[in-house]
Amino acid sequence: YDIKPLPHDHVYFKMCVELAKTVRSYTGDDRMMFYNIFSPLFNLSRYLNDSSELFTVYDLMQQDPDAVKYALDVIGDDMAYLAKLVMTEGTADGIYFSVNNCQRVIPLAQYEKYVTPSEVKVLEAANELGEYQILHICGYHGAQNYLAAYRDYPAAVFNWAVHVEGVSLTEGKAMFGGKPIIGGFDQMPGGLINVGNKEDIQKF
Repeated sequence: YDIKPLPHDHVYFKMCVELAKTVRSYTGDDRMMFYNIFSPLFNLSRYLNDSSELFTVYDLMQQDPDAVKYALDVIGDDMAYLAKLVMTEGTADGIYFSVNNCQRVIPLAQYEKYVTPSEVKVLEAANELGEYQILHICGYHGAQNYLAAYRDYPAAVFNWAVHVEGVSLTEGKAMFGGKPIIGGFDQMPGGLINVGNKEDIQKF
């Protein structure tokens, strides 16, 4: 409950806008640019990992889930503000919003009750300024997700790690209501994108 919103003139926001402007100066205006924003849950988890505390978000959720929800909502407000900034001052066309439900450690019902609102908030803020938001369901280093938790998220495009989740492009497209999809290559050591040649990758 001690977590407070960042001031709108905070250097973090300013540097993010400058980064977006710099990238746009290289890409020009004839292609779409998406700004990567990490979910409130990821940001809180990263903070806990970088601090002297030895708690995980799940540990804290067992103690006081409403406190965790409060913290995620505050961080969600900051990420929503950031999304609007990079799409206006930073001239991004949308956001590439990275989510991950902690290797399925947080039970699905708890995730949807305490985490989902803060994530949807960010996407809805971005949708006020543009219709093309990409939801990246991160399977980094083999982390699995409850993909079903995201089926109703207000994104235009859905991306997940096909090999990690064991969900094909066809299955995923049906799961996400026929919306455009991006299937992630297997990026684990020894995976095709890591060791394959150009012909192997194109064939796949």
